[in-house]
Amino acid sequence: MLAKFIDATGPRPVHPHADDAIARRLEGRYNGKTEVWHILDAAPGATAMVGGRVGVDRERLHRALPAQDFDTVMRRLLVRAALLAA
Repeated sequence: MLAKFIDATGPRPVHPHADDAIARRLEGRYNGKTEVWHILDAAPGATAMVGGRVGVDRERLHRALPAQDFDTVMRRLLVRAALLAA
């Protein structure tokens, strides 16, 4: 397990990862990258871009990312701080 603390108060780079089918075909892995984010603090209305929108093809993705047109190809989700149990 790897744990990182990331200050994401500003924009973070887009890091695409292989989905399950591609990971199986190219890397011999059962699933794509497994990752979890535990939000320690978030301003009201904070969002994160998580995964691609359904139906976005490779060509559309290659046009949108350099243009920083992320919302047309990625899902934006509201985030909030998780409660920690003592």
